[in-house]
Amino acid sequence: FTPLNPPNVQFQLPHTAGNRPASPEPLGGMLALLTGLYEDDIAAIHIHRGLADYQETFESQFCYLPHDAVVPGMLAKSNVSDLVTALAPTPLWLAEPVDALNRRVNETDLANFTRSLAGPQLRFTPTQAEEAAIAEWLLAKLRH
Repeated sequence: FTPLNPPNVQFQLPHTAGNRPASPEPLGGMLALLTGLYEDDIAAIHIHRGLADYQETFESQFCYLPHDAVVPGMLAKSNVSDLVTALAPTPLWLAEPVDALNRRVNETDLANFTRSLAGPQLRFTPTQAEEAAIAEWLLAKLRH
């Protein structure tokens, strides 16, 4: 529900409560991925604005990742791409993925991320998807 930060937002400036960049909200997406790993009866997973890469959180001195979205010990062993790979063949749709600074993942980074993961059960959309298309996709997966 958080609005995306524009690509040119200045994270290094001192911020007050009124001008602080929006934090990503990856908890729901991470919960969906982890649930898919541990539950056998998951028909499909749809994640909107999930974090594409947790490791990039450590590439900057600015951390806007909420504490409730950090799974203790997970980053030492895996990343989002590892979870996505482990979920196969569960159908998965990642719509409008974001980076650790709550910016839309650019086309180049999305292509690099999806290159090794792309398959018939994995779907990416870099922009917001139509709700009707998501509902139709989920219904089709539930009918199988």
